[in-house]
Amino acid sequence: MGIQCGLKLYTEGVLVVGMTDINGSKPYANSGIEEGDTIVKVNKQKVASTDELVACVNSCNGKGIDVSYVQNGEEKEASMQPVKTASNEYKLGLWVRDGAARNWNNDIL
Repeated sequence: MGIQCGLKLYTEGVLVVGMTDINGSKPYANSGIEEGDTIVKVNKQKVASTDELVACVNSCNGKGIDVSYVQNGEEKEASMQPVKTASNEYKLGLWVRDGAARNWNNDIL
């Protein structure tokens, strides 16, 4: 028998855990964003959760956005063009997570 233990990991911002094509497009391709980076702002607005990030990207209505992210302890900025999906949502092709304790499911943005 073992002892169960739990671990909660919370990040400041939203952690990028993967990348995928959106309708054959890769909006992240020239952004410099990599797996393990943390998105902290969209258009100068701080984001602390996946839900906030999704809302910021969807509110762009197809216009380009500026994404601030932390990579190796350094904050960087990239311009990205969200892609509209068949369900009328805008996505960046990034799999993101706002805390490791969250059902272990990733959300695609």
